[in-house]
Amino acid sequence: MSSIKKYVKGEFVLMLLIAGSLLQCKQKETTPFSITPTHPTPGDTVKIEFSTPVTGYLWLREYYGGTPFDYMLRVIPLKKVKEYKYNAPRPDVYFVVMAVEDTIKHSLHTGPEYKIVYYGEGESPLPFAYAQFAHLFYRDDYDSMSYYLSKSGFPGKYSYFDELMNTGLTQGKLTRDEIRNELEKKCPLSDSSNPIVLYAGFKTAYFVLNDGKLAYDYQKLLEKLSKSNPLALRYYKMTTIYTLAFDPYGELHEGREPLILYNKFNSDTVVRRLVLEDDLLRWYMTRAFTSESSRPLFFEFVNSLEKIDDLHLDDLTVMKYVALGWMGEQDSSLLRFVLEKTRKILDDPVHFRKQYAYSSWNRLSDFYRLKKRAFTDYLKSRTRYLLMVDLPDSAYTYMKKFVSLQGTIFELWQEDVDLFGETALKSGHIEDAENAYSTLVFYYSDTSGLEKLRETWKLSKSNKKFKDYLSDLKQNIESKFPTAPDFKGKYLDGGTVSLADLKGKVVVLNFWATWCGPCRREIPELNSLVNELSDNKDVIFLAITDEDAQVVKRFLKNTEFDYKIIVDGKEIRGKYHVNAFPTHFIVSPGGKIVFK
Repeated sequence: MSSIKKYVKGEFVLMLLIAGSLLQCKQKETTPFSITPTHPTPGDTVKIEFSTPVTGYLWLREYYGGTPFDYMLRVIPLKKVKEYKYNAPRPDVYFVVMAVEDTIKHSLHTGPEYKIVYYGEGESPLPFAYAQFAHLFYRDDYDSMSYYLSKSGFPGKYSYFDELMNTGLTQGKLTRDEIRNELEKKCPLSDSSNPIVLYAGFKTAYFVLNDGKLAYDYQKLLEKLSKSNPLALRYYKMTTIYTLAFDPYGELHEGREPLILYNKFNSDTVVRRLVLEDDLLRWYMTRAFTSESSRPLFFEFVNSLEKIDDLHLDDLTVMKYVALGWMGEQDSSLLRFVLEKTRKILDDPVHFRKQYAYSSWNRLSDFYRLKKRAFTDYLKSRTRYLLMVDLPDSAYTYMKKFVSLQGTIFELWQEDVDLFGETALKSGHIEDAENAYSTLVFYYSDTSGLEKLRETWKLSKSNKKFKDYLSDLKQNIESKFPTAPDFKGKYLDGGTVSLADLKGKVVVLNFWATWCGPCRREIPELNSLVNELSDNKDVIFLAITDEDAQVVKRFLKNTEFDYKIIVDGKEIRGKYHVNAFPTHFIVSPGGKIVFK
């Protein structure tokens, strides 16, 4: 934050040597498709017709059985297919969500919503179908979610009771007292015979009311019922996992809990299945392997999942960072193992798509962007591994590929620019090292690159003084600063703005989200910055969020934010290649990005 202040105040000085200055998507075509009938009876064939022959994949999420939580994911290859006949793989499939990927056009068609098949009798879907529909599409809309859950009938309407109550609470439509009254009425402790009701009561008490004692009362009833009811056993095991992993406020527990969970995972088939069905829980459990003494358990875990073709990238993430030295010493052999398994997943198109759909079904439209990120993350980690084992020339090859896939050096994250500089310097590519470290210093305001530039200065055998050498690098990198993409945005309080309208002014951009913890924590400092420059009408502060006005207005009821806020800004974020929040840019009066 201090770097932003230094830029907008014109006070940026680099080691007393350098004076800084402020002065200086198209939517991918999709593949429409239709399905008939949309309300088949169980056992019917569903015909999927494409407007043009498709080469790619049919993505399916198929819900089955006596609960709303059991589903299968399938990714079916297509080759020049104009029509596909779909038959549910099980007679108890009641709800199917479909998407079609065209790998030729690099598009993933989900429509405004996914294509949906409801199984039932005539136009009446089976009860859980409406509950699933509410969960998938109306988790941020209390009224609509309430409507569709009510149509689900008993017991489906209780399946997402906790989500409904939480949405009502966050939107100000329900108070905690009203939720408690609803819980007593809808999920009474006296009704100890229905596991779905008891499970709904537990989750609402624990995660919405944050009442651990009340949640425990529901849990004890589930435990008692679990001795004779298989569904109650599943729900009881789920409550034990939740209390082990999370506190009532949804924060993950630290300490030995991940190892305890892994021991349960290994010894209890029900727990094993439940953990593998939840990407957050399986990620959390892998924290059990971070200590050196538990490292053999990690290899055992990975090998067991490979045998059933169920290894995910999420299963490897924690240990990748351990191997990189983020929690202690670097471990090249561990990193090599993780990278081998990662590459195996990335090279299997169906396996990779299935696990992506498992964790990110609601964001399938982002598949190609996130697929690219998974691959570039692999290239970056591979670069770090090769540097560890003292193979800088090979590392440079991987890092150069990484940079080329990002577009330009100005689109890299700050740490990636640093890694590019380190790799280039160690492999003897002095010009690339100069480019990287001067970007780090003059674009990201990171003075740590100065000493590295002193090294490149010596290696270049320049006849210039170091001060003049830096001045030349500064001038060179500033001449390459990217032009800020123009955009049109919608203000939260009405009206529109475009970057072109602000030409001649310094524009400070903050890409953020209401759910982003670091974004929320920096708001007071951003407000302070706005206040300090309130008399300077040539500096404009804009905060851009993907979220809609309703969500932001609810957030601002309890938090003051002095930036002018632009809502529905996903297209703007795409233009600026923002993949993490918060991200800040400063645009000069001439329309150049001078700070990221």
